[in-house]
Amino acid sequence: MKRGKKIVSILMCMLLSICMMPAKPDLVKAAYTSATNVNINVSYKDDSANYGKVQYSLNGTDFIDLTTATVSVAIGQNLYLKLVPNDGCRVDLTAIHYQDASVGDVALSTDSTGVAGALTGQNGYKVTDNVTEVTIRDIEFKQDNGGHNGPQGSNHALIRLTGPTGDWAVNPMVRDDYDTVSENGATGSYARYAYTVSVSVNDSQRTRAMNQYRKNSDLTEYEEQTVDYNPNGDGSTVAINLFTNWGNRIEAIKINGTPYQVPINFDNRNQWLNAFTDQGINLVIPNVPVSTTIENGSEVYEVEVKVRPITEEECFIGNFLWTNDSKHFDPEITGVYDDQYIGHSRLELLSVTFDDGLETRTMSIDQLIDENGHETYPFVHFQLDRENFETGAKMSEMVIPEGSWVTMKIEPEYGYQVKSFELGSQSIRIGETSVFSFQIGKGNFHIGAHVEKQSDDTKVETEAVKEAGIQLAEGTLDAGSARLYVEDADVSDEKAAEFDEYAEENGYAISAILDINMSQVFFKGTGNSDDVWANPMEELETPAQIGLELEGYHGEMISLLHNIHDGDEYEEIPLTYDEELDMYVGEVSGFSNFAIAEKEVTNSNPAPKTGDHAPIVPALLLFAFGLGLETYAVLRKMNQA
Repeated sequence: MKRGKKIVSILMCMLLSICMMPAKPDLVKAAYTSATNVNINVSYKDDSANYGKVQYSLNGTDFIDLTTATVSVAIGQNLYLKLVPNDGCRVDLTAIHYQDASVGDVALSTDSTGVAGALTGQNGYKVTDNVTEVTIRDIEFKQDNGGHNGPQGSNHALIRLTGPTGDWAVNPMVRDDYDTVSENGATGSYARYAYTVSVSVNDSQRTRAMNQYRKNSDLTEYEEQTVDYNPNGDGSTVAINLFTNWGNRIEAIKINGTPYQVPINFDNRNQWLNAFTDQGINLVIPNVPVSTTIENGSEVYEVEVKVRPITEEECFIGNFLWTNDSKHFDPEITGVYDDQYIGHSRLELLSVTFDDGLETRTMSIDQLIDENGHETYPFVHFQLDRENFETGAKMSEMVIPEGSWVTMKIEPEYGYQVKSFELGSQSIRIGETSVFSFQIGKGNFHIGAHVEKQSDDTKVETEAVKEAGIQLAEGTLDAGSARLYVEDADVSDEKAAEFDEYAEENGYAISAILDINMSQVFFKGTGNSDDVWANPMEELETPAQIGLELEGYHGEMISLLHNIHDGDEYEEIPLTYDEELDMYVGEVSGFSNFAIAEKEVTNSNPAPKTGDHAPIVPALLLFAFGLGLETYAVLRKMNQA
């Protein structure tokens, strides 16, 4: 390949990489069509203003405290609001109302529109476009050490799962899978790991996963567990939290025989995602009357929950795992390849682009963690270097809305390359060096990035050289591998004359002028070793050994005449002929244009051969190349890519 053609090829590759980068997403689906001053009326119950605040955002990402009664919204912006309790506090929905001209007056305690979930969720409630006045009244925050692992309390509740009469099954935790026919005749497979619900009262500690199951002869008793909780308000009602696996769908709820509306619409992506937390779905049933049935000092709450597994169409979440734990997963150690293993690499999670059901967001990993180290969005969950307590393996995981794009840097160690990258039918995009973006599918999957050994290799495109090889000094590269390019140089007549003049002055005759260059390369994982990111290296701190099998030369006295940086300076690099390899070997510390030059001698004696008249230098070269059967094969084949 001529030098000019090579530059054009590199520019084309750069252009192709730019074209393949993901287009900047449309971050806003709808917005205010005119500049508007929105009046926001806020009132608190009792001293609740001491335990929380209202925040607003104009982009859905950067929230600030609401300190004025009017917020100016520009053309193309959106308005988001959310209720933010202080640490150790929680929002009590009992009396809170939200009102605007679009949705009307919404009581958050009985809301089924999604306003309550959004206002109390991490990404806030998007006010309907062009609304000019909003009211949030009777806001109540309480000191309660909130959270699903909340406080132990003075009251005691016995949670007892119940079910309808007859033959039925709800997500059994059994040894084998069962097919169960639902009321509408649809058949679903209930997996052995699935469970029904965990329950808490007033943010008490949750029960462990509890199951409802009855099928023919496989009859199991209903589970029951006791939790301690703190009274709420005047003590006449409690809030029941139901937590179920994200792969489940709650269709009906009864508590002590009274039906309650399912708090979210499972078909609404935004509501579903805002209910997502801790890899599950958390639903709150407020204002449940305190039970008057007492057993052994505990209030009895009989909870009947109709649950079924979601279908593929209903799934809004993808979950994937990866690890670089060589002890447990490296096939060089275990003998078995595992597609969650990305070994011998430095891994860095960079960013995600996701659709929360209202709009598409692109955020860096740093933006997904707030100042307190908490995840900004409960449905964009990632955990790095978590330990599997059973095996001790170090794992990483991410849970994110399906259809999202994840961008990750996978930089292989020196001597390794990403040979292939497969995620089944999911899309992969190639970014800048060692950066891959891939789309998240529904359900669980692994990243199939195959990182395998790769020796330094060569690309020879000249009739003057049959084969070539390179041996770097230790520590020259810390990632990827080296690739030596040997091709005919495209030089001007003036430059060719300079080469001839220098050769004549030093007693040489030139047979070819070559462009010899080296790059640090990283494979793009496409399965094509020519598809690489290349980082040209014009200078080396420590010289490298190169070997050239020259066409028509087998022991003559040959040197390389190096035009340093293609400038005005030249240097002579003597080559030693190795008979076993049939290669000329020399040391270089820079790359540009070189001339193959034969020494013009009168006695016609050939250049000294390894083991003949020059034992010291060839011995050092033998050591540098690590000769023997293994290195011989490397140099002969030159690690053909």
